[in-house]
Amino acid sequence: MKAKLLFLLSAATLFMLFTACEDKDSDLEKQQANNEYVNKWIYDNMDFYYYWRDKMPSYASLDKKQSPKNFFEKLKFAYNTSTYDGDRFSWIQESYVDLLNSLSGVSSKEIGFEYLPYMRAETGSEVEFVVVYIKKGTKAESSGLKRGDIIWKVDGVDLTEYNWSAALYQNKSSYKLEGPNFNGVITVEPTGTYAENPIYLDRTYNIAGYGTPVGYIVYNQFTMDNGDGSYTYDKQINSIFSRFESEGVKDVVLDLRYNGGGYVSCVVNIGSALVPNRNTSNVFFYKDYNSVFDAYAKEELGNDYDSFVNDYFKDNIEVTNSRGNVVISDRIPNFGDKINKLYILVGANSASASELIINGLIPYMGDKMVLIGATTYGKNVGSITRYKENDSRNKWGIQPIVSRSYNSNDESEYGGGFTPGVQVQGAIVNEFTGIMENGLKSLGDENETLLAYALSMITGGPKSATLKSATTLSPARQIGSSFGLKPGAYDMVINDNKTRKLIDSQF
Repeated sequence: MKAKLLFLLSAATLFMLFTACEDKDSDLEKQQANNEYVNKWIYDNMDFYYYWRDKMPSYASLDKKQSPKNFFEKLKFAYNTSTYDGDRFSWIQESYVDLLNSLSGVSSKEIGFEYLPYMRAETGSEVEFVVVYIKKGTKAESSGLKRGDIIWKVDGVDLTEYNWSAALYQNKSSYKLEGPNFNGVITVEPTGTYAENPIYLDRTYNIAGYGTPVGYIVYNQFTMDNGDGSYTYDKQINSIFSRFESEGVKDVVLDLRYNGGGYVSCVVNIGSALVPNRNTSNVFFYKDYNSVFDAYAKEELGNDYDSFVNDYFKDNIEVTNSRGNVVISDRIPNFGDKINKLYILVGANSASASELIINGLIPYMGDKMVLIGATTYGKNVGSITRYKENDSRNKWGIQPIVSRSYNSNDESEYGGGFTPGVQVQGAIVNEFTGIMENGLKSLGDENETLLAYALSMITGGPKSATLKSATTLSPARQIGSSFGLKPGAYDMVINDNKTRKLIDSQF
């Protein structure tokens, strides 16, 4: 009897194991089949749009059953650090909704501040975070954290070069921060579903002894709105420039030091407001595509091909209405005609669209443009957004590089970044000089290092001892940034109406 019962139990166990194995095999087969479905869509898009399509491996040589993320990475052309050629910017995201939100500055769980990680010493692995700005309307704004704070520990754990990138991305309800210039511990709670207005600050300065006011804008992302199609931020920029003009502003400081890029249409709108003697027949910049996509565009667009490749200065913000027609949304002021000089504050996180506006304005502004800060990131290529709506098998989104940008002088050699005083006149200034002794002044404070340097250049006033040393002291070794941890960091998204219609007709 016992033997019979044992046999029955063993048989039942084997049956359950066999069934479980079958279920696992079936789940694996379904996943692999779904991967193949998504990967075929990825390859078709890359083979048509990707700037380096001729460098891609053949479809036959690839494992189609691997995860879409790994499959996508296999298609990218390896980046060469010496020549600055290759792809370090194309990216993929499992949710295209999250991808679109990130491009509009929308975060589902925002820590509430941006920071730069530095090595604490020349030797060892310890890292410190330097807080560069607090985002308005987040919970971090009321935490007591401020610009210039230095963080050494998160939740009691020392920051190192091995753990820093994940320290504030643990999906926790709060984080306890400690540092050398804190009074005790600061607790920061993430903010859910947060949309950052890219226009962080705008104001004018009336400097004693200088005849006209100086305008200042801190602009942290090239995005037109929060994804609702209102173009609110573009219109806000127009309003600021119009106000500057009415107040008699002749010198403008545009702060792009924390601006990692964004939409090309925003670059065109802002550049059109700043360029002197604006002419809508003048090319602001143009884009070079791969031969296959370029030939398709020529055939499909006919006479419209010229405005597909070339971006011209504009008199108006143009939007697409619900019927698919392009209409005028807001007039762009001719503020560039009133400007003596444009001072652009830059740094290692000024990338992509920030560099595009500099490169595009070089032929038209000459010595009327000045760069102040550090060498920019170095990105002269643009991307498009590809995804499939209403496809239950494919929720992925990809952001492949599809073009390289040139100004009207056929110049595009800024893959290594713009250095103030080299390609464009200006000065290298370390904004973190004396941070341990003096902290950092708030953005917009007349004594904040980069702004103070710009104001001294504008007015001819004396530079403080700190500013004089800022041009000569070497900065600490930076090993990354919070900006670079986000999906789509340092992106330049091509979103003009012709391109969107053209790419929507495929796949």
